[in-house]
Amino acid sequence: MDNKGYPQPPQAGYPGPPPPGFPQPPPGYGQQYWYPPPQQNFSAMSSNQTVVVTNQPTGGNFAVVARPRDLMVASVLACIFCFWPTGLFAIYFALQANTAVARGDMDNASRYSTMARKLMISSICVGVACIPLVITLVSTLT
Repeated sequence: MDNKGYPQPPQAGYPGPPPPGFPQPPPGYGQQYWYPPPQQNFSAMSSNQTVVVTNQPTGGNFAVVARPRDLMVASVLACIFCFWPTGLFAIYFALQANTAVARGDMDNASRYSTMARKLMISSICVGVACIPLVITLVSTLT
């Protein structure tokens, strides 16, 4: 293939004879390009300079805390179908737990969630215990 009409791209490197220590290229290879030897002038750095090496700051250590359970639905159901006074307090503490989770306060969220769970369970227990009492009262009065 003949490239007579197209200019050749410039070659990288420096034309000329090879640096000392390098052999001459064999004949027939054409012009060789050599890079200049690196500069060996490292004496510019004086011995009284101090180099400080520091580590990059990290994000720190964080404890991963599980999100407390959301007991809002169970508290509302316990309030409606079982014993409403303790059910209302269970709803209040479930709401406080959800608010604490939203602001990232997992310690208080866990505490409020535990309190809502206890009040919900007590509402269910009182409601279940009241059913036989109401049945007995209704049957004796009729």
